Amino acid sequence: LMLSATPIPRSLASALFFNLDISTIATYPAFRKVHKTVLVEENSIRSILEDLEGRLVSGDQIYVVCAAIDESERKGVKTVEGIYTQFKNLFPSYKIGKIHSRIDSDEKEAIMRAFNQGDIDILISTTIIEVGIDVHNANTMIIYNAELFGLSTLHQLRGRIGRGTKAGILYLLSNQGTEESQTRLKLMASSNDGFELSMMDMKMRGMGDLLGNRQSGLPHFILGDIEQDQPILIQAKVDAEKIIENQNAYKDVIDIAKGIKMLYN
Repeated sequence: LMLSATPIPRSLASALFFNLDISTIATYPAFRKVHKTVLVEENSIRSILEDLEGRLVSGDQIYVVCAAIDESERKGVKTVEGIYTQFKNLFPSYKIGKIHSRIDSDEKEAIMRAFNQGDIDILISTTIIEVGIDVHNANTMIIYNAELFGLSTLHQLRGRIGRGTKAGILYLLSNQGTEESQTRLKLMASSNDGFELSMMDMKMRGMGDLLGNRQSGLPHFILGDIEQDQPILIQAKVDAEKIIENQNAYKDVIDIAKGIKMLYN
């Protein structure tokens, strides 16, 4: 049994091309609202500060995600420690918490319990919150240096907000990065569809090795293009199943396939 809430390119490729029976949940739960994603073209909350204050006043809780814990881990980016200090100064009336991998397990559990119970208003974090977090009152997320994150990670993080009856809003902060990274962010801002994003992710960075460990990059095919030839590959999968079920009726086809295989061995 394979399960994926956020299909990475290799998971999607496996679903498309492996011999799998697929069940797809294509809609949100009935009570769940659609997320809004806003691309902020600066690595600062200056332009959204008023919006954040309004959301806090309304009782909303906020996630803030950084790419590093401190400057010793990665220079030139916003860090958990730096943003924690900044937010304590910007929002003195609210309770600020922080969580990352260097904090021991018991303390991490206590922090998440406090956030879940509403005792922390703003939680500064690394991507440690990417999975397994379900706080219904946390409907706002800010991601600093969003250009550093891949589509799958961004979509997974976005899944932490709007888990109750209110719509979630994600702010992607970025003022630099490559053309490819900016394309990723624009895709995130334009779509909430995990399948569409996974297809775009697969197109941009490849699906990895379906029979190995690589989760990105191009597969080593002798013939064919996994993206352009997708309709042919899907049809080939259907035909192969028919041949396997009734090999006697397709003996000529099997002989031709064996001959082609010998040519490319």
